[in-house]
Amino acid sequence: MDKDFCHSEFFEKRPLYPGVIEALKRFHQLGYKQFTLSATFNVEAKKKLLNKLLKDVNDFLTIECVQHGQFMHDTAKEESLKACFEKYALNPDETVLVDDRIYNQYAAIHVGAHPIRYRCPFTTDLPDELKWIPEVHNMQELEELLQNGTLK
Repeated sequence: MDKDFCHSEFFEKRPLYPGVIEALKRFHQLGYKQFTLSATFNVEAKKKLLNKLLKDVNDFLTIECVQHGQFMHDTAKEESLKACFEKYALNPDETVLVDDRIYNQYAAIHVGAHPIRYRCPFTTDLPDELKWIPEVHNMQELEELLQNGTLK
């Protein structure tokens, strides 16, 4: 994805992964603090889109958007995560980061959070050094993983 994608028609029409809203509501009922941190080339447009997509949960879900650098992977995601931990008084060791992008898995590790890979049809295999990260393919698998408490 690049600037062209972020300004395309698909950017506005892409859906959430199936079952996300319902899972977020159940996590909220279980007492999880939740936030989403999204890097983008247009912070205002992305925040507007996320508020629209997540309207049913934005009373408890905090939405943070940060500016990409020239390329998506050069965003200082680690610094953004650290800033959110401080802003919302979160302990990284008690934080789970669920993401489909490999570079965000590295960011989670570097800040001391527990990474979980959301695996979908357009993602590639994790590199060998990250094969230990649990992968889930849907929200039910994520909920089961969190309920089992088997994170490293």
